[in-house]
Amino acid sequence: MKRHIVFLLMFVLMSSCAAHAKNAVSWMQTGPSFSGKTANIEVFFEENEITQPFGYFGRINTNFNDISDSAIKAIKKEAVKNGADAVLVHKTNTAVTGYAIKYTENLTEEDRQAIRNFVAQNTWRD
Repeated sequence: MKRHIVFLLMFVLMSSCAAHAKNAVSWMQTGPSFSGKTANIEVFFEENEITQPFGYFGRINTNFNDISDSAIKAIKKEAVKNGADAVLVHKTNTAVTGYAIKYTENLTEEDRQAIRNFVAQNTWRD
């Protein structure tokens, strides 16, 4: 009887971990950190759809297999958290990825300072 209970508990724990990992999303910083949170960000699927000057500053990795409403929602949530104005959603052979975009025409002074700080910290000096 104890074996069955232990087995059942292990099964439940492993199942909950698998369910949690199913929709995993992670952020990889590739540029400056921006603090402002945009309420409604744009979603693009092709780079040529983006009509404003922009720069990429982060990559959002997921383990979603297909571009779905759930995948887009998860990518947008992570992008908003990191101050993106838009995301470019891309499907690789293994997963759906998002690239965080910051428009460069309407940067605040705080955004400009974040860029200066990033460049200063990531520039090689002799």
